[in-house]
Amino acid sequence: MGGGPRLALQPPPHRHHADGTDGTSGRDRPPQDVAGRHRDAGQRHPQQLRAGGVTPWGTVVTGEENFQQYFANLGQLAEDDPVRAAHDRFGVEEGSSERRWEEFYDRFDLAKEPNEPFRFGWGVEFDLYDPKSTPKKRTSMGRNKHEGHTSFVAPGGQVAVYTGDDERFEYAYKFVSAGSYDPDDRAANMDLLDEGTLYVARFNDDGTGEWLPLVFGEVN
Repeated sequence: MGGGPRLALQPPPHRHHADGTDGTSGRDRPPQDVAGRHRDAGQRHPQQLRAGGVTPWGTVVTGEENFQQYFANLGQLAEDDPVRAAHDRFGVEEGSSERRWEEFYDRFDLAKEPNEPFRFGWGVEFDLYDPKSTPKKRTSMGRNKHEGHTSFVAPGGQVAVYTGDDERFEYAYKFVSAGSYDPDDRAANMDLLDEGTLYVARFNDDGTGEWLPLVFGEVN
């Protein structure tokens, strides 16, 4: 794969709103989902949910990995289409997909729904203590082939979540929440992962390294 961090090629993060919409515009939604409801969260995921981690407030964050295996016909998009470049960065097939789901569901055929893959590649937070809760895709933590979400409370109270892109020659990331963790108020912590700063690790030849902030519209 190679290249810069994958999320640098993606559109601005989409948020899931309290009314159940996903914050995407009509252009990003397939015909079957014009209201922008989360038809993915809490339902059948077309990709593997992989190794995750437990947050300080007791939820679990797992990752949507290898979603590119389910989408087909990248070659049907124009070569100068930025959507094609974004999907190519994740390894979507030019023709038939590895899983062949496009033969049964239009949403996996890029010739019919070219924006559908943008729904996947996110960290998903589950509250196992509330069976009526809806899993939430925490888009602020970036879009990649997530593997692992290990979280710590920083000295200043912010929550840091470490995750990696499970692909050879890819990157390690850190998300730092804007808000602070409150050990005495679980409800106040439930949306800490919805806003913050995402960083990518840069490792130097001498063994040192640094975290570079990834801010949409800015170049490091």
